[in-house]
Amino acid sequence: ESAEEAVAYATKLLSVNQSHYNFSFYISDKGINVSGPSAGAAFTLLTMAALEHAKLLNNFTISGTIQPNGSIGLIGGVYDKAMAASRNHMRFFILPYSGNGTVEQLLYYISQQVFNIPIVQVNNVTQAISYALGTAKPEPMLFNITTQYRISGLPESNITCASCNTSIFAKLTNYTLNFTDYEINKIPSNFSSAKQQMLENLKKYRVLASKGYLYAAADLAYLQYIDAFTLANMHNYTRANASDVVSNISAYCSSLVPPPITNTNYEYVVGGELRQELANETLQATQAMLNSSEVTSDTYIEALYSSAEALGWCKAAAFMYNASSQLGGSFVAFSPMLKSEAASEINKAEAYGSNIYLSAALASYNAGNYGAALYGAVYADVLGNPYLAKNLSNAQLVNATLLNIKNASVGIWPSQFASEAEFYLNEYMLYNKSTLNAAYQTSTLASALAYANNEIEKAMIVSNYTAVPQQLTQQISNMSSEINELFALLLVVLILLFTILVILLVQLVNNATKKNEVENTKPASAKRLTTTRHTNIGRYRK
Repeated sequence: ESAEEAVAYATKLLSVNQSHYNFSFYISDKGINVSGPSAGAAFTLLTMAALEHAKLLNNFTISGTIQPNGSIGLIGGVYDKAMAASRNHMRFFILPYSGNGTVEQLLYYISQQVFNIPIVQVNNVTQAISYALGTAKPEPMLFNITTQYRISGLPESNITCASCNTSIFAKLTNYTLNFTDYEINKIPSNFSSAKQQMLENLKKYRVLASKGYLYAAADLAYLQYIDAFTLANMHNYTRANASDVVSNISAYCSSLVPPPITNTNYEYVVGGELRQELANETLQATQAMLNSSEVTSDTYIEALYSSAEALGWCKAAAFMYNASSQLGGSFVAFSPMLKSEAASEINKAEAYGSNIYLSAALASYNAGNYGAALYGAVYADVLGNPYLAKNLSNAQLVNATLLNIKNASVGIWPSQFASEAEFYLNEYMLYNKSTLNAAYQTSTLASALAYANNEIEKAMIVSNYTAVPQQLTQQISNMSSEINELFALLLVVLILLFTILVILLVQLVNNATKKNEVENTKPASAKRLTTTRHTNIGRYRK
């Protein structure tokens, strides 16, 4: 099918009557079973060269599918193909354009740097043929992750939230920036260009946080963390190592236990529970990917990439749980109305198809965690809606964004998403960047979360739950440690006593054996006298 598609496009492009020719392609596979559509682009270049009587360069290779319009589509196995190209001394490797900020781009960059072979990205056959014929000069791809936002010129955020503990959220943002910084500094030297870009970006995100755009700074740092983790773990690009990383992260995420919900900490607890469930969904899918019978080195890199997503979520959840325990308040449970509200929101979100937020919402709902289910469904409803900004003019999007920001006044999450929407809107208005849709989507999420918070608060019922004071918890922990130490000491003493007892028994047995040997060597009269004595003593006792 790839060969047929290649011939159809090449003959059409060159205005040649396909029926006037027979086309045969010979593939030398050295005994390897080759399948899939990835040779479509190569077939097209060969067809064009044959029809034009042109000679292709013999020091490059290409991988990509061919579409009816001549565009070259994405493929798999990039890392292994780059390895093969390098081993066969290819000068450069042509691949389909991946786009900035994608996992495919990261795969390209890793493959290029590890095997020292330039990756040349093309959109279509016309671009590819210029490199194949040598008329265009191949250059190594640049992994461009430099933040394009004009952060230094932004005004400070105007969003306020009177009922929120913003100082805790500021600490969460700083925590995210710090663990991202730590991961970036672990990146090895062969990815130095990416490392330098990331460090520069992180400086900008700290400035962004200082201007009050806390969630925007944390969100951008989190995305940077995923790339940094993948590059820093290049030594784990094998199935066994990648599986170990996934297992360790799964164990960490599973160890997190949310604290009891109160009327003042519920946003941090529910927000943490949603992120923990998002991590669980991601890790399950990642493990299934690794367990598949058809895996390549790309799979291991993608597994590390998605594991980093999960780990970032769990780190945030752990921080939120710890912060929640410090906020106090009255312990609460939720009335059945929250279950009904979560079910209604999930039903709305299902209209747009499946996504990770909907999966997390359903898992939370089935576990009886209706707060996290409602949050997850709101994310799924807004972020999964393909028609959200459809048919709206720029002016309408600006007005709708401002209205959503105004309505996002209940709680820390709505106010922080409103602040992020404000960031994207300022970028658009000040620098004419293409961030208006992001501003509108984020503001819509802020407004929807404000509504969710209202529903959660209406469903709150005072609970009789009594928490164990932190001081008492520490005392119990100390007592437990002391008991464990005492038990260990007692065990050592028992082992010593048992050893002494065994030695004494052995000694007694040896003495008895020697005594019998002596008895057997005495004269008969002496033996009789001893026996009589024993008999008389026996009678006396009776």
